[in-house]
Amino acid sequence: MPIVGGRRKPTLAKHVYANLSFFQWALAGCIWPVLIR
Repeated sequence: MPIVGGRRKPTLAKHVYANLSFFQWALAGCIWPVLIR
């Protein structure tokens, strides 16, 4: 996790969290068709 200005910023944490949730959804989108098929 990149640290800006020597300390973690709340906005950065929000961005990281959003990216994690997006990655989760992308992963689910890749896995679900395989499970259904």
